[in-house]
Amino acid sequence: TFFIVVNATRAAFSRELDAWCAVQLFHYVAAGAGEIAPGARQARTALRERLGVQRPFWKCFDYFLHALAADGYLRLEGDDLVWLRAGRDVPAVERGREALLARYPEFKGIVRLVEHCTSHYGDALSGKIKAITVLYPEGRSDLLEEPAKENARHTNKAVYIRLLKETIERRLAAAGGRPLRILEVGVGNGLLASEIAPGRKGRNVEYVATDLSRA
Repeated sequence: TFFIVVNATRAAFSRELDAWCAVQLFHYVAAGAGEIAPGARQARTALRERLGVQRPFWKCFDYFLHALAADGYLRLEGDDLVWLRAGRDVPAVERGREALLARYPEFKGIVRLVEHCTSHYGDALSGKIKAITVLYPEGRSDLLEEPAKENARHTNKAVYIRLLKETIERRLAAAGGRPLRILEVGVGNGLLASEIAPGRKGRNVEYVATDLSRA
């Protein structure tokens, strides 16, 4: 929700960001693939093993392969994948980053956050580090908060929150005196709860926020 861009450059930025993300996925997967040439065939399970992807992240790895297939980097055939592009023809991650920053400097926070996450795929998916620490290093949330602040004027967060408040008010009015129970799954840094809960205080609303953290 933080990073959904709604200004006039949304389509172009989103398209180029998606393409850059695919480049980063390619380089992550290619690290376990060896020499990559059009027509080369590999077993996805063998590739997954070479990258050390742990079982909890197998579906995530499959999603990566499907994303690369959708962008024309490879073709999936059962348990095999067939490369459609040569590794040498795929640009470096740094080249894409510099191009995005040059064209969309106002979104540098998003670019920085995306690269931070993708650069940790290897360690996170192999279990060398806990995946949650990528987003919350040392338990801090500033990695997410800083780009959110930088791009606040480009997001539709306020629109979503207003619509949610209106929906809650309608449900409350239709409750006929019965308690309205709201469950927020994954409270994160408390952004949504801080916007929604205070206005419902003393109004026959039960608001429960949950999260997987140990805090």
